[in-house]
Amino acid sequence: GPVGRAWLAAGIPLLAGLAWVGYSDHVKELNPYGAILTSDSLRAFNLGSIDQRLSYEWWRGIGYITFHSVLSVPGLIVLLAGLVLAGTRHRLLAAACLLAYPGGFLVFANLYYIHDYYSYASGFLLLAAFGIAAAGVLRHHRLHRSIGLALIGLGLGGQVYAFFTSYHGFHRRPNPPPPAVADMIRQLTPSADAFAGFGFDWVSLLPYYAERRGLLPFNSHARDYERLGRSLAALDGRRIATVALTDHYRYDHTFLYNLRSLIPLTPEPVVRMPDADIYVHRDRAVAAAQILLSRDDWGEVELNLDQQIVSLLLDQEHDLRLPRYADNLTMMSPLPHLAKGDYEIGFIRIDGTAVVSTQAPTELHFRPPPGSRSIEAVGGMVPGSYSDGNTTPGVVIRVFEELPDGTRRTLFERMLTPLTEPDDRGDVTITHTQDTPFTGTLVFAYHAIPTGDVSFSWGYWKRIAIR
Repeated sequence: GPVGRAWLAAGIPLLAGLAWVGYSDHVKELNPYGAILTSDSLRAFNLGSIDQRLSYEWWRGIGYITFHSVLSVPGLIVLLAGLVLAGTRHRLLAAACLLAYPGGFLVFANLYYIHDYYSYASGFLLLAAFGIAAAGVLRHHRLHRSIGLALIGLGLGGQVYAFFTSYHGFHRRPNPPPPAVADMIRQLTPSADAFAGFGFDWVSLLPYYAERRGLLPFNSHARDYERLGRSLAALDGRRIATVALTDHYRYDHTFLYNLRSLIPLTPEPVVRMPDADIYVHRDRAVAAAQILLSRDDWGEVELNLDQQIVSLLLDQEHDLRLPRYADNLTMMSPLPHLAKGDYEIGFIRIDGTAVVSTQAPTELHFRPPPGSRSIEAVGGMVPGSYSDGNTTPGVVIRVFEELPDGTRRTLFERMLTPLTEPDDRGDVTITHTQDTPFTGTLVFAYHAIPTGDVSFSWGYWKRIAIR
């Protein structure tokens, strides 16, 4: 019967809504920050309090929203006229819609008070009451039709006026261009990785325009480092390749210190923009420098590249597959295909053993055999670099895997200063084994120390094996 149909009409949407809330809460709880937004966490914020509902200020605010965003005062006059002049059927339907309208703001008192757009969820009821009442006015047998039309025209004119004094400005306002920081994030963040942003409170534009997954904690929880740690652990193998800081986070040294304890970032931002500083993961520093230096049309930005990082951008290449190199590289397996550096590699003997000699900065590039997952190498500094009056400042010996996206995954790193540290003299043995096969190019390098001084920076490779 009618009662059953009424229960069905009310019950199906209610059950669907409850199911959706349960599902959306489950999705939110997958993210440590999303757990802040579950229905339980937001109950007080969404529903408000009894005291709020009884306050004059709340009713004043709800009234303002209603008469400026839903039904104007002239429209209300038409509605009231219809309740008086319309026939019984129109009057009852209009009254039912009118009485149903407050349900939204009485239940979600705080949401409707803070955000005027929530009133659109129940605003159609008030507009339906207006339309039904207007139809009743036109059907009134004693009221001249021209008077009814004039009355309804007054109501519709009020609606137009209300629109022009409220949302018309939003409608006419041109959309701002995509934020420049989003383009920078997209350029510096590989598509398989993610970025983090701090100070961009409730700003979804960055991940949208950057076309990258993003972690943007609310300002209220930006210093919840335990929650941030759990979020990073939940990235399912993805890495935070880029971090954007805005507002006071750019200058908060305590915050930066704690952030670096969780994400290995470059010591300084690689880019300073008018509204943000951009840091990158240490393994992405060289790749970021290559990207930034490849263009000169970044606009109003300041490139802040560490000179030590720039020094690793070696342009001079030497093809080691040529017989004059390959015939002397028998101590390496497989043979390197490329050397990068201003100087060619050399071949000398140390204690009767043939070795490859290099002048820092120099890199040897290897294509690892399919399925290989371990390296063994022996290197060091040529004794003549710190004896016979030669005063090398030292080198940094590095082994890293350069992935297709330019990321450098460090496998081994050690600074050698044999002039002052006797333990840094002689052979340096390098071993590394991992569970999964190598997927990029393996690079064995001698780089400059942080000062950039490479005088007498002579290194050697006695043996390199990749299995």
